[in-house]
Amino acid sequence: MLDGTPQCLITGTGRSGTLYIQQILRSLGVSATHEDECAVYVASYYHATKFDLFDWVVHETREPLKTIGSLTTFDVRSFAVSEKVLKPLYGVFFPKPLGESKKLREGDYSDAEEAVILKNRKVAAIYHTYYYNKFIEEYTNPLFRFKVEEFVDYVDDILALTGVTVTNAVRDAAFESISKSYHHRPDRVNITWDEVESISPRVFPMLKEMAVRYGYE
Repeated sequence: MLDGTPQCLITGTGRSGTLYIQQILRSLGVSATHEDECAVYVASYYHATKFDLFDWVVHETREPLKTIGSLTTFDVRSFAVSEKVLKPLYGVFFPKPLGESKKLREGDYSDAEEAVILKNRKVAAIYHTYYYNKFIEEYTNPLFRFKVEEFVDYVDDILALTGVTVTNAVRDAAFESISKSYHHRPDRVNITWDEVESISPRVFPMLKEMAVRYGYE
């Protein structure tokens, strides 16, 4: 952590766009890191558990279905980090096996093995998306929540938390230089609300309500 310098954590679920946020902030000339504490702005899903170390905590959200689809490519170690947080709080257990992301990409599993792994990963992704957001909600002010898709509309307010200002020209140039599509994973799975309901009928209505509350429906 930094000595005497106010710090802001921007956090959300895994695959909510924290790397994109960090790159925008860096392009603005702001001290910002991704999953590293030594900066004024830390954009990280991992650091959600360390929220009490920061002066400001901002909750970043992403459209749930896109989040779930991207989370199906999560590294198994990241799933383990998420489960470690959620299990004692909400009794969340991820189904096993979840396989290895690299082996899935390279087609090292049989069709039968891959089908089981992808189904388990969808369940884990649904659980992570709902319960990790729920966890962050419990210690953040809803006024300090923004959609990653609308970061351009909130960046000035977020910078103001630590006394930083930028010109319109600098802000516009930063957003033009960092493409959202650069971070879209080509191997992510497309998923629908009907599929979420069929896979996890218990979590589905809670996640759908959360999506509406976050402004995605």
